Amino acid sequence: FTLNEEPLEKQYYSPVFDPKIIQVKPVAQRTDGFEDWELASWDKETLMRIMDVPVFDVELIYIKQTKLTDIFLPHIYPKLSPKQKEAIELAVKHGYYQYPRKIDLEKLAKIAKVKRQTFQENLRRAEKKLIPFLTENIS
Repeated sequence: FTLNEEPLEKQYYSPVFDPKIIQVKPVAQRTDGFEDWELASWDKETLMRIMDVPVFDVELIYIKQTKLTDIFLPHIYPKLSPKQKEAIELAVKHGYYQYPRKIDLEKLAKIAKVKRQTFQENLRRAEKKLIPFLTENIS
């Protein structure tokens, strides 16, 4: 029998630093010593777990369901290699995903200064990482 325990402080803060929680705005320090946190999640239960942490003196100001229109989520997207990132950015920038396509793989590869097969592989690997993530998180 093996028991691995997290440090007490880590146990308390783990609900706040759940990868499913998005910190919408920076934490605001108030003059009375309290902090205002504005958090979001695709899952209400994930947010409500914070309310159950015994050490937190938490007051829920409001909770509402809204459609996100402008949010930057750099740390929850799948990690792309620099070449994959470059390939997908070039493809988007030059209209590869528009209909009809504004550019083909051969021209994109020329812009990236690599062979078509190399560019295509980098692009496909980026798509393989991003598309499943995006389709799982569409509401």
